[in-house]
Amino acid sequence: MEINNNLNYKNIINSDFYKNDLSISDNKSTVNTTTDSIEINETDFNVINTKKAYDAFKDANKGEVGDNSVLYAIIKDMMKDDGIDVPDFTSNNTTAFLPFIDKMKEYAKNLMTDPNYHQVGAMPLTDEFLEFCDLFKEKLIQYDCK
Repeated sequence: MEINNNLNYKNIINSDFYKNDLSISDNKSTVNTTTDSIEINETDFNVINTKKAYDAFKDANKGEVGDNSVLYAIIKDMMKDDGIDVPDFTSNNTTAFLPFIDKMKEYAKNLMTDPNYHQVGAMPLTDEFLEFCDLFKEKLIQYDCK
């Protein structure tokens, strides 16, 4: 075992990794290491946030309130038609999901009392959708989505 350890140590000492990333100063006996960093610009942040929101949406639809994706799409389109900024699950999305879901829940509450909503042949809107909005919001927070 001792021989293997010595060989491994010699391989590490002679490796490019060791030579490039670690420098030992003869004068001070200190070790400097390089670190990696990543810079995320606004576009990357929006893509990451949209992916988190999509994952939260999928999880919320698997929850105890069932699949509400059709109602979500209908209400989102109605909100968009009314001039409200709505997020979508595309890479160029710039609208925040977390504040939007609260707006959607309020919008849905108003639709529940609007007789014209049901006359256009839309799916019935029940408290289950409001519960879905709450669950989706919980998932957005859980996924650290903005």
